[in-house]
Amino acid sequence: MFAEDMSVFFNPAEHAHEATRQMPDGSTQSAAVIFDRPDSLFVGDMVQGPNVEILYPVGSLEGLDHGDTLTIDSLFWKVTSLPERTEDGRLMKAQLKEVNA
Repeated sequence: MFAEDMSVFFNPAEHAHEATRQMPDGSTQSAAVIFDRPDSLFVGDMVQGPNVEILYPVGSLEGLDHGDTLTIDSLFWKVTSLPERTEDGRLMKAQLKEVNA
């Protein structure tokens, strides 16, 4: 097995977005994330809300939890699921919902 360089995918100048979290002690924690924000899905006459989620390297948003708030692209997002590891164990994913500041 070979080691992959994930920094290519998590480069804000190329593809990633910067996510910032306000910590309880007043400091901030920032990390580059892949921000997946699909359009709404129409199924028949119903509108399904999109599943907005982020992917980030394990350890880059250490302690991120359900209910935490992130700022991405000047918008506020609330974590609506417990972050989970992806199948390969190298990335984490968390679902988000946009909130008003």
